[in-house]
Amino acid sequence: MPPQDFTGREDDLQGLLDHFEHSSAIICLRGMGGVGKSALAFALARKLKDRYPEGQIFVSMMGTGPRPLSAAEAQAQVIRSYRPALHLPEGEVELANLYRSVLSGKRALLLLDNVRDDSQVRALLPPAGCSLIITTRWKFSLAGMIVKNLGVLEIEQAVDLLQKTAGLQHAGEPGSRQEIWKDLARLCGCLPVALKAAGSYLACTSGSSPRKYMAELKDEKKRLQAIGKEGVEEDVLTKFSLSYSRLSPETARVFRLLCIFPADFDAKAEEAICQDEGHHRLIELERWSLAEYQRSGEEDEGRYHLHDLVRIYAKDKL
Repeated sequence: MPPQDFTGREDDLQGLLDHFEHSSAIICLRGMGGVGKSALAFALARKLKDRYPEGQIFVSMMGTGPRPLSAAEAQAQVIRSYRPALHLPEGEVELANLYRSVLSGKRALLLLDNVRDDSQVRALLPPAGCSLIITTRWKFSLAGMIVKNLGVLEIEQAVDLLQKTAGLQHAGEPGSRQEIWKDLARLCGCLPVALKAAGSYLACTSGSSPRKYMAELKDEKKRLQAIGKEGVEEDVLTKFSLSYSRLSPETARVFRLLCIFPADFDAKAEEAICQDEGHHRLIELERWSLAEYQRSGEEDEGRYHLHDLVRIYAKDKL
């Protein structure tokens, strides 16, 4: 189920729903840790529940953990959802055949959350009639897969989520007070996990206020710790650390050095500063959703940037 305070993403949600109108679909929601991929995936699944009467099955693929779920383990979970007493074959080929056989002819929706890469899900592609929703931080492609790259919330949506989480009964305040909420949302980078933690802190801390809390968050050296972990399963630091821990030592070195750039930058600047010939490490960081790339034109070279909170995290690591 999506969180009770699920906010925004209406256009994203409607656009994704359109892909399910006439046939089965494979949808991939990709983005940095804490951007709300899982929340949107659950909201999408809830909207689709009547179209898949024979089951909506959730599997946590643990892609950013030390031991991602194997395809065989995921297949076993799906099979047991329909046939809990069935003895499962030990061979991978036999298990894969049974997986497809169990799903064959059904209208089912699979949600694979936190996928590591394409190799983890290739064997889980369902037969015709079934659909698949994937969430991941890693950039990859599969035949027929529609990718939705999620960014942070728009400022109005960010303020709405922040105020709802803070327990404000009627979102929206007049004048300068509303500007304080906007500044607070910007200091959280409009990142859903940070907004929820900040809102929960305000809801649970009687002696604080948006103005006082904003003063605390303005100090970059203390911002990630000040946002805290109130009201969230994984805080901002944990979200970023899960991605950082998957990097090779050389890519992690380049990531730390990227905090030198206070704004966007091009590949040549990164190559010179980070000694990353061919900016291969930067490309890997973009694939891990730790760096973002925006093309300025169809043929023009684009520019990279780090989300403010990611930059602060990299600076802390440096």
